[in-house]
Amino acid sequence: MIEAPERAGSGTGPPAQAVDERIRSRIRLLAFSLLLVVLPFVTAPGKIIADTKLDLAVNPAAFLAHAWTLWDPQEFGMLQQQAAGYLFPMGPFFWLGRIAALEPWVIQRLWIGAVAVVAFLGIVRLAGRLGIGTPWTRVAAGFAYAASPAALPVIGALSNEFLPAAMLPWILLPLVDAGRGGRRGVAAARSAVAVGLCGAVNATATIAVLIPAVLYVLTLRRPAPRWRILAWWCPAVAAATLWWSVPLVLLSRYGVSWLPYTESAAVTTSATGLSQTLRGAENWVSYLVVYGQPWWQLGYRLVTGPVPILLSGLVAGLGLAGLARPRLPARRFLICLLLIGVVIIAAGHVGSLGNPLAGPVDQLINGPASPFRNVRKFDPLVRLPIALGLAHLLATVRLPRPRAVVATAAGLAIGASALPAYTGGVALAGAFSQIPPYWVNAANWLNRHAGH
Repeated sequence: MIEAPERAGSGTGPPAQAVDERIRSRIRLLAFSLLLVVLPFVTAPGKIIADTKLDLAVNPAAFLAHAWTLWDPQEFGMLQQQAAGYLFPMGPFFWLGRIAALEPWVIQRLWIGAVAVVAFLGIVRLAGRLGIGTPWTRVAAGFAYAASPAALPVIGALSNEFLPAAMLPWILLPLVDAGRGGRRGVAAARSAVAVGLCGAVNATATIAVLIPAVLYVLTLRRPAPRWRILAWWCPAVAAATLWWSVPLVLLSRYGVSWLPYTESAAVTTSATGLSQTLRGAENWVSYLVVYGQPWWQLGYRLVTGPVPILLSGLVAGLGLAGLARPRLPARRFLICLLLIGVVIIAAGHVGSLGNPLAGPVDQLINGPASPFRNVRKFDPLVRLPIALGLAHLLATVRLPRPRAVVATAAGLAIGASALPAYTGGVALAGAFSQIPPYWVNAANWLNRHAGH
């Protein structure tokens, strides 16, 4: 049975049954949040891992001091690549952790765990606000989103690239309220704050999660004031991103583009077939093997292992089945979002049957759209509707035996898909305890003798 969307209380005291259910719900959320927080701590405990930016773990204050300016005089002088993107929220998180005298590796793990928990709780809240699923099925959807094959390999190596995906539900939540008659200005401001919390270490990943927000407003049914909501939201988002968009524009004007020397569209679209895209296995880096060893060991296990392929395919299939079931709230939005995400990610994939769009798409993202070449960053457009479809399916199978079968299959698939991360860790190879003393001594000697 589909529950009604969450509403404010009527002012009278809640019945005891409602209070008990609220307590049980909070216990469930806390238990699964702790499960996600534990994940990075079982990965190379006591050691710093290669996540996003080493400087933040070693000396966050010094790095943030340099990030305030586009020009960095170090290394003969250079224009910094999106260093301003670390100013919020990742930089302050690490800086406050050092002020609290936490070990660098502990700060790292707390950050990774916080990003995963934000993604999990966001899906739970969004499903509840839309009226999709039940408390338990929303938890399943949130865990499937936060621990998907698209999330787990990235969160231990490029956690800030996954941060926009984690913030996507929180961007949408205020817009859901605005579509139901809430105060448009307040809703736009809250959504813009969530966009600002995406950071800008990877601007493409942040831009990608703006698409669902615009699409949700455009698919609202009349008489929702769609254009009025966008009229509030667009300037609010522009204001919330000025702190990183202006340096990025200046960098594009005066900096040297490194995109021609990195991966090509043929590489980034090599793993974006339909099945990989739906399973969350479209990240080409997960397939990369260097000197006979997988570059991302966890990612390689999740996208090439027969059992993980079957399990992630089962989760995707259940999510798609949920999207096809009747009485799904926000159906038009979710289906349109899924289709747009699949087209963006898979349009450049050649495949065994050929693809007439592959050539033009590859030329586009090798040329004028090269900043969007890594189409895997649009995965949240696919992962969000599949997660919410899963919550709907699990809540609407009414016959006891089929319901038990589907729930058991979903639980096993979601849990077993995440198991390799708990047993093998989420980090890349090369974790270390501290910077070697001889590196520190050499740096200090250079600083003393460099002059001006």
